Amino acid sequence: MPEAGSRKPLPPAKVQPVEEPSPPQEPVSPVVAALLPHLASDPARLVLEVAPEDEMLLAGVEAFGRREIALVEYFLTGWIVSRLWLRTLEARFPSLDGLSILDFGSGWGRVTRYLAAELPGARIAVADLMSDAVSFQERAFGVEAFPLPKDPVNAGDERRFDAIFATSVFTHLPRQAFVDWMGWLLARLAPGGILAFTTNRPDVLPGALQEDCETPFAFGPDSENRRLDATSYGTTWVRESFVRGTVESLRPEAVTLVFPRRVRHFQDLYVVATPPADASSLRALERDEPQVMLEAAEIMDSGRLGACGWIAVGPTTPPPRRIEVWCAAERLAETSPGPERFDLSAALGVAGLRGWSWSLEVPAGEGGTLGQRPLVLLVVDHDGARWPVLAGRPADWIRQPSELARVEATRRAEFFTRRFEEVASALELSGWERFKLERRIEAMESSRFWRLRRIWFRVKRALGLPAVE
Repeated sequence: MPEAGSRKPLPPAKVQPVEEPSPPQEPVSPVVAALLPHLASDPARLVLEVAPEDEMLLAGVEAFGRREIALVEYFLTGWIVSRLWLRTLEARFPSLDGLSILDFGSGWGRVTRYLAAELPGARIAVADLMSDAVSFQERAFGVEAFPLPKDPVNAGDERRFDAIFATSVFTHLPRQAFVDWMGWLLARLAPGGILAFTTNRPDVLPGALQEDCETPFAFGPDSENRRLDATSYGTTWVRESFVRGTVESLRPEAVTLVFPRRVRHFQDLYVVATPPADASSLRALERDEPQVMLEAAEIMDSGRLGACGWIAVGPTTPPPRRIEVWCAAERLAETSPGPERFDLSAALGVAGLRGWSWSLEVPAGEGGTLGQRPLVLLVVDHDGARWPVLAGRPADWIRQPSELARVEATRRAEFFTRRFEEVASALELSGWERFKLERRIEAMESSRFWRLRRIWFRVKRALGLPAVE
């Protein structure tokens, strides 16, 4: 019998792990809310949370000085890239359910959020050198997180994927890392799988470098990512011969397709398909999305918003049907493409590009004014699909062309001041070639086409080129 006052000790209490609460999300901007129905087949599945550390959004805020405009650019660019990857999957696979997909170099998930929303039946994994970035996506989007080591030799993992996407990853890697990571990814493909990735081509460089540089690979230690060492994550330009030679040496049985300037008329798209499936269906990717630019907008005496600009498509893409302006679920205005713009191909440096002018008037609302109503500009392509290209309040439409011109002019000056010696050194230019490059830069800066070109290429921030130039 136990002594008075003595008790059998209790077993240690089980401590239940306490899950850290998700950080509070910022309120959804009215402009983003107006854009949302055009970004997802089921808007309820699209997660709008953006990590505070996301350098792509931070770069936009720094460039534009306004978070709301930066958010619109962020969501629009992620959507456009995701549309390309979804079209790639649709061209390759008869069904998208059950596919295993790897978003390699996914960053903080600007593109992944759309894949997760549109492919609920797929198994999506994300991989990146930034472990906190993939952990964020695991929590926010419900995907599998896959932190990467700096060296693919230490990456391990024998999983296979039906599709691997690398958005603006090989636009940043030094030569050996380019080859090593390419080999690692090709080894991760399941039979019949595809690897799709983007690269920078040399002819997006200033004219002297395009004409005088024959090197197949060039790397400069400069990128928009401030967390990664620029010597191992800079900016890369490659020729098709280098890419094809690399893939053939690693997977000689694979078929490599290249679509020049397929991504926003700027970056090249490569799709590597492994046997046994036929790769011919991927040729459907030759048809690109329409590109639209707002050149001017103003509130007229009648209270209407007048806007004009241009629209362009690649040489293999049929002309778009019309341009529309929406507010919530109401279509306020529409117009068809107008006179052809023969200057765009030369101005943007894209051979075979076809363009047209457009103009429309958005009627005033109640009280004879549009007020602060958020407006969304969309393009309806030849097949009837809608492509949102701009969203903002009327004041944003009026301000945006000049604001973008100011941002781009500042970035252009900083870019060439800082980058000239790095690029010239990387491409081993002679003194005469450097002299010609300086003259070409001066000529380009004085050109009446330069503003359009620089505004048009603002998308390169979203695709991995330096965000603050």
